[in-house]
Amino acid sequence: MNFLQMTLYYTCKILYLLVLYTYEQNSEHKSIERRFNMSYRVQFTVSDTEKKQLIAEATSEGYPNIAELCKVRALQGKSTYADLYKKMVKKIDSLPAGRKFFLRDLIDTPPSLLGRWLFDNVANGNIKNVQHLGNNGSDAEEYEKI
Repeated sequence: MNFLQMTLYYTCKILYLLVLYTYEQNSEHKSIERRFNMSYRVQFTVSDTEKKQLIAEATSEGYPNIAELCKVRALQGKSTYADLYKKMVKKIDSLPAGRKFFLRDLIDTPPSLLGRWLFDNVANGNIKNVQHLGNNGSDAEEYEKI
């Protein structure tokens, strides 16, 4: 870690502790966790062989990518966006050939991450028999089952 990264890290840590202390002093807010949804990044290193194995497992188990596979395993199956992704893929599989659709036709109020996964996995061929038609001008991507 270089000097700039260390400075940024410790500055963020100090700010976090100050915010935590301020909210804990306020009787209405016993914990910052109730007030804010905190996000954390978890990283680990795998070998090329392990990466290939994880990709194969993610594909065979219907996950959009290896990150979601690892997240589901780490959280021991608790509900994640991966559940919505699998539901979306099942609905796409059940569509008749020639049917045009938007993600919102498959999932009510879908999170934007699901749209990213749909776009990426249609483009890389992980979602088969689907063609990306483009954007219809309303920021919604249109697809066709082929």
